[in-house]
Amino acid sequence: NCELTRAGESYVYDNRVTIIGTTNLISRMSWQASSMYSNNMANLLDLLCPHPQVQRDDQEQAVETMQSFHIDMEDPVIRGMTCVHNKTITWPPPASVTKTSGPGGNQAEVQLTKKTEATPSVFSTRVVDLCTIGEIVALLLTVLFFFVLGCLAPVSFVTQFLYFILAGFLGCYLIWAVEPALFSPLMSISNSLSG
Repeated sequence: NCELTRAGESYVYDNRVTIIGTTNLISRMSWQASSMYSNNMANLLDLLCPHPQVQRDDQEQAVETMQSFHIDMEDPVIRGMTCVHNKTITWPPPASVTKTSGPGGNQAEVQLTKKTEATPSVFSTRVVDLCTIGEIVALLLTVLFFFVLGCLAPVSFVTQFLYFILAGFLGCYLIWAVEPALFSPLMSISNSLSG
């Protein structure tokens, strides 16, 4: 949204800026992102409104209780998103709720073992203080592999193979470097962009 936006019209301003004036952006979003978002909201409502327990009275008749809105401050998801509860500020949540990595080992239980000195191999010796011989050999083998691949394989295979390698690097940086708590929103955004 800016002063130059025209509703329902996309145009190029000053031969370099494209102004998109789409009026219904929600309907243009892919269905995966909407589905993931609605799934997250449904699960959140299940946490906030737990299913009622069926109670039995004296005559062995089932008595249904209604679902009610309940904020369980012992639940880590609800505790992590609650800012104010019963007129008291509960933000930020305690560190025990927000940690995402596994617990570390107890330092008292760690036993010191005698470390044996390993003899360095030929590949671990440094060359001109820049890299090891093993790194140089790995680089030379990689260059040789791609040279042979480029000479023998058809161009379409080489192009697709390079796309595969690029996708591997992007997958590593986009998915594996993300905290587990952020994985669902990340996938919902990437699905909406690819949709």
